Amino acid sequence: MTTRRNFVKMAGAAGLIGVAAPLHAQHRLNIGIGTFSYRNLSIDDMILHLNALRIREIEMSRGEFMLLRHPHDDLFRSTRAKLDRAGIRCVS
Repeated sequence: MTTRRNFVKMAGAAGLIGVAAPLHAQHRLNIGIGTFSYRNLSIDDMILHLNALRIREIEMSRGEFMLLRHPHDDLFRSTRAKLDRAGIRCVS
């Protein structure tokens, strides 16, 4: 019976770990966040926090963007410009 420890030793000896590392690096996980978490901050402060965490993708779920509030076009445009300058992509 092969234990996990023996398997890792054998895989390392065979070079399988070295082969698997580049394959693993090809698959990138993009981590985003729903902006409702930042509902008590201004858009500018939210962007500062997102940049500090290196978050590059968001789902816009702030109250001022919900359909029941009927957001104005200038709010969309100004927020989009700020996100673009910060390198943050809104995926929703």
